[in-house]
Amino acid sequence: MKRLVCVPGLPCSRYASEWSLCGESRKTEVVTVGIPASIVVPADVGAVKTARDWVGVTLGEWGRDPYIAKVVVSELVTNVVRHTASETATVRVLLADRGTVVEVLDGCDAMPQVRDVGVLSEDGRGLAMLGALVKDWGAQPVAGGGKVVWALLPEEDG
Repeated sequence: MKRLVCVPGLPCSRYASEWSLCGESRKTEVVTVGIPASIVVPADVGAVKTARDWVGVTLGEWGRDPYIAKVVVSELVTNVVRHTASETATVRVLLADRGTVVEVLDGCDAMPQVRDVGVLSEDGRGLAMLGALVKDWGAQPVAGGGKVVWALLPEEDG
């Protein structure tokens, strides 16, 4: 059975139709295949490795290459730890008709911002890197507070 991608607390039709990144309205639609897997981790530095390892094992069990997903999850969970006061982060992965979707939900309402950074800056490049690795990504508020940041990974050859 196929269905539209759903974010807990966010209507499927909205997630599947429109989102905004830096004020630019974008449209993405994917159809999921199977049941999503998720894990809740504490918002601390140790959670980055926990989430990355979990994504690697989960996608490996699904017969998918986890490399890009592990990089994406590392960046998104690190952002939760560094830029929010959330106590936890929920990581969710699901297979879709156009690739694998990775989502990270947190309790902070502030949307991620891609920043212009100087050559010598030690941080601020993560979301730009994310954009270069994935087919599409975005962030949306979640009903009841917080947000979900998601990425649609490239389809695998084969």
